[in-house]
Amino acid sequence: MRRPSRLPADLASRVSFTTSDAAQLGVGHRRLAASDIVAPFHGVRSTRESPPLASAYQVRLTEGQCFSHTTAALLLGCPLPRRLERAAVVHVSSVGKWRGPRTRGVVGHELSSRCTKVIGVDGLPVTDAPTTWRHLAGMLSVDELIAIGDYLVSPRGSYGDLPALTEAEGLRRSIERTPRVRGAARARDALMEVRVGARSPKETEARLMICRAGLPEPELNHAVFDDKGELIAEIDLAYPDDLLGVEYEGDSHRERERFRRDIRRIERLQDAGWHIIRLAADDVDSTLATSASRDTIQRIERRLRMARP
Repeated sequence: MRRPSRLPADLASRVSFTTSDAAQLGVGHRRLAASDIVAPFHGVRSTRESPPLASAYQVRLTEGQCFSHTTAALLLGCPLPRRLERAAVVHVSSVGKWRGPRTRGVVGHELSSRCTKVIGVDGLPVTDAPTTWRHLAGMLSVDELIAIGDYLVSPRGSYGDLPALTEAEGLRRSIERTPRVRGAARARDALMEVRVGARSPKETEARLMICRAGLPEPELNHAVFDDKGELIAEIDLAYPDDLLGVEYEGDSHRERERFRRDIRRIERLQDAGWHIIRLAADDVDSTLATSASRDTIQRIERRLRMARP
């Protein structure tokens, strides 16, 4: 089988390119149909087998267009539910007087310039955090929306060393600007339960579970220091006055080195007088519909009673 001819360097170096750009460089339709080239969108080609969809579509963006909805959420790093994270579509919005795009693999929208702010993320035009959260309100449940809200208003990074993308006030203003859009009532309900400090959706769900069971609301990622002022740990959900902590341990905690660090960390907390309740995924259900989640609440409630004679 004859090997495809080499593409011009200008095209080969890109994540994607338009068929018009290829034609201008003398690349014909037969070459663009070769097996080493994929067509993620109409009029777009890429030499990567699975190019990032937003990056691939960027070459088709026109004046006034930006990425929005779940595509913007992913670019902002939001922990979307899997059903949306894996959806093979791109949401593209036209802001102002332009019509949204209509083509295969793209969900087009038209947005008001008065209610929309666009920022740059890795060189791509993206709706900002409050605008994106407002759009998601029409696609997520209340609890999923709370988890995204927690992510947006909380310092990011493994140790909270990166600034939050917005504040709760920014989310509130985004709702007020469009009070009648789909999901606005859901967003208002969610905003009342958004908190600063959670670092994963499961931490958010554990907090909601605890509060909906009628227990006191715990502090999030509470820092514990030793007698020398050195940090021992940050506890996911904590009752400092009762020296009671609740830790959610996902699959990443099973890694050998992480597991060993966790053992040392828990031992140091115990030496400092803390009692730690450790939770796995099955122990957490914000609706309290499972026996494991109800058992978890009983464990926490029992420890709080013991600490508060």
